Amino acid sequence: MSSAPDTAVPRLIKFSGMLKDGKGEAKTGVAGVTFAIYADQEGGATLWMETQNVTFDEAGRYTALLGAESSEGVPLELFSTGQTRWLGIEGADIQQPPRVLLVSVPYALKAADAETVGGMPASAFALASSQTGGTGLASQSSTGTGPASLATTVSPSTKPNASKSSAKAAAAAVTPDADDFLAKFDATANLVPSAIFESNGNVGIGTSNPLASLHVNGNILLNGPNTHSVQVGGAASSGRFGQDLHGTFLASDSAGSSLRFLTNDGRLNEWLRIGSLGNVNIGSAQAAQQGEAVFAPDNADTVHSVIGQAGSQYHFRLSRATPDTGGFKDFLIAPYKYGMAIEYPGTIEVWSGNFSVHFNPTCPRCGPGANLWVGDEIDSGGLWATAIHNGGGTNSKVILAADRFDHTSHGSMNFVVRNITDAFKFDVGPWGSEVMAAQISGTASVSNMDLYNGPVQATLRAANGTTMDAEIGSTSNHPVSLFANNGAARVTLFPSGNFSIGNNSDMAPLAVGTAAQFQVSSAGAVTIGGGTPITQHISTTASLDFPGIAGNSCDTLTVPVNGAADGDSVALGISNALGSLDGVTWFGWVSGPGVVSVRACNTARDRVPDPPPANVRVDVWQHGS
Repeated sequence: MSSAPDTAVPRLIKFSGMLKDGKGEAKTGVAGVTFAIYADQEGGATLWMETQNVTFDEAGRYTALLGAESSEGVPLELFSTGQTRWLGIEGADIQQPPRVLLVSVPYALKAADAETVGGMPASAFALASSQTGGTGLASQSSTGTGPASLATTVSPSTKPNASKSSAKAAAAAVTPDADDFLAKFDATANLVPSAIFESNGNVGIGTSNPLASLHVNGNILLNGPNTHSVQVGGAASSGRFGQDLHGTFLASDSAGSSLRFLTNDGRLNEWLRIGSLGNVNIGSAQAAQQGEAVFAPDNADTVHSVIGQAGSQYHFRLSRATPDTGGFKDFLIAPYKYGMAIEYPGTIEVWSGNFSVHFNPTCPRCGPGANLWVGDEIDSGGLWATAIHNGGGTNSKVILAADRFDHTSHGSMNFVVRNITDAFKFDVGPWGSEVMAAQISGTASVSNMDLYNGPVQATLRAANGTTMDAEIGSTSNHPVSLFANNGAARVTLFPSGNFSIGNNSDMAPLAVGTAAQFQVSSAGAVTIGGGTPITQHISTTASLDFPGIAGNSCDTLTVPVNGAADGDSVALGISNALGSLDGVTWFGWVSGPGVVSVRACNTARDRVPDPPPANVRVDVWQHGS
């Protein structure tokens, strides 16, 4: 029964691909794409065209159903001639890819013409009569002659029990020498020989003399649009030899089976095996079956990888047939989260003129230059050494740090000598021991860090239980200086005990200024600018209540200042309430032992009313001789 026209399946072609935008990046989102079918790979007129809105994923991949925009789908006549068809793709902001050859599936659309074969009804393909050589009653009449005569064509409805003589007669009618060739239709619906030949149970492709069950005569064997392979299958296992976008491959397709390589030295021997879990074995099939990859056939000193020595990790192992002096056999190299681990219970020695460790500068965890890590990723700290700036010269430096492998945390770096009385020394010289530059030493009560430069020795000392708990200074007869900006000394402590600021003068317990303009003697006397030393400063305050002052007259009050003596310098601090009186001047002097007089004089003619009570500061300066 034939289906009703309104229930016919649309003629659609599923097509998938990947496109880039105008910048060369993966096309994403939704965009209009035009699909067109051509007869030629380049140029030529458009045979069919359709525009669809296509959805792209993040990688630019998409899938479209060609013909979905039409109720009838892709026109049947595009593929009815059997000629090649090419698909072109274009759109806005899309890099136009080369045209794609349509193969296999689109041409199956010709099955919609199944009620005719090559344009002829099925009755034209009845078997010829074995008695008369003519056509059956259901065949259409045809007066054609020669190899294209449909009156003698083998029908697609040929039954399995048709006589061999009838089949041979049909094949012979194709061409005079077509015996044993598989027939095919050409572009004009004539039956002609194909490239497939059968003889005595052997099938040949491209040859009429097959020498095996399948004999292919040709240099290239293709299978599929992208992956080309030859598959060998059997009841026990199957495999393939082929080629894909990544190159040539040899595969074992049966789950759990291995890929083996055998050679013949009089009999077949297996010398190479790749197991289903990735184990590689050379030289010993037995070891490979035990999950090891062995690279020596003598089973003595071996090199192999094993599974299970550290959980799910894979190791590369060097094994000795006879244990070494310490009884150890296996040396393991294992990849892990942060790189490669070496495991050996004994001692690992490096015999070399030089031992150098380098890392890729682009390593995100390693940092620039050459790095050396001593520790483990699970330890609280390790030793991380790195060389910065491999250009050499003054730009090169070496960093030694206590750090985790991934630099997410750090801790203290401890330098330890076995005995607390031994010093940790820093030596300077071409070979590292000619000149002592520094040392760290100590006892149970004190620790020192000493620096040496010829006769000059500086120290940093921490004492325990003494009056001097921390000290920094010089243990030789040299001053201790502080400087800034790598310039001259700004502060200097001399062996005499004198201290200078801003100069290098050993002239007073304290000397300040470029020429020691400010000095403090051992007795505490202060000299400013080279004048007479100031030996004492006395200061006090008092509340004074002056009465009204008549014009052109003065009034005096006294303030007690303990220690003031005749001739001492006196300075007054007058409040604004007193200092703002018009025509009134103020001054003071030591009027007696321990007494300072404060006098106010009205220089105006008019009387000054009573000023308010106010505080007055009195400063007395005493000088040396």
